[in-house]
Amino acid sequence: MTEAEWLACGAPMKLLEHVGGTALDRKRRLLGCGLGRHVWPVLRDARSRTAIEVAERFADGAATDDEREAAEADAQAVMKKARKYNRNRNRYECFGTAVGAWAAGTEVRHWGVGDDAAADPAGGPARDTPVWEDAAEAMYSDGAGWHGELGWFCDVIRCVFGNQYRHATFNPRSSRKKAVAFAQAIYDERAFDRLPALADILQEMGYEDPAVLAHCRSAGPHVRGCWVVDLVLGKS
Repeated sequence: MTEAEWLACGAPMKLLEHVGGTALDRKRRLLGCGLGRHVWPVLRDARSRTAIEVAERFADGAATDDEREAAEADAQAVMKKARKYNRNRNRYECFGTAVGAWAAGTEVRHWGVGDDAAADPAGGPARDTPVWEDAAEAMYSDGAGWHGELGWFCDVIRCVFGNQYRHATFNPRSSRKKAVAFAQAIYDERAFDRLPALADILQEMGYEDPAVLAHCRSAGPHVRGCWVVDLVLGKS
């Protein structure tokens, strides 16, 4: 894959195959959490949302493995109930909860949500589909919406992993404390609408990497794990 292909690709699996084994578990899990935040509106059961929240904290070492396992089990229970009762009405929540269960799961090296999590809510055979397909199913049922969702996810992959052909650097020295504190607030509050202001702060401090500034000022989408915010905070 060339740089131009990376920037224009609309196939999530091709992008993730290119990232390959270099992607750390934290980045993978936060990518799943970003999907979970995207399908948040269809998650009516609090346990589905809790799975995503716990997965976010676990990614940063703020939740224990026991908490993660409990959250995953609760999300699995929500899916089983949704499949058993009134399957058609609960179809979207079932797919959406599969995303949360994956994000809180043990194995984030495999992008499939797993046989149990991905069992067809309409009663069909179990599937092993990529997690982003369940997110797309949760949000849309028509063809145009489906393809739009996959395009959105490709943009999120690029937000999390950055341009694989250009690697920026940032030295969080004492003179850049303001930028680090501002980036931390964006991260903690998921306030990605403040990214353009982060670009302004960086420029005021003499930082002029064009890729970093352009990403901050882009329309997004942006999620926790965004490569620019991680760069400023020294996260990987």
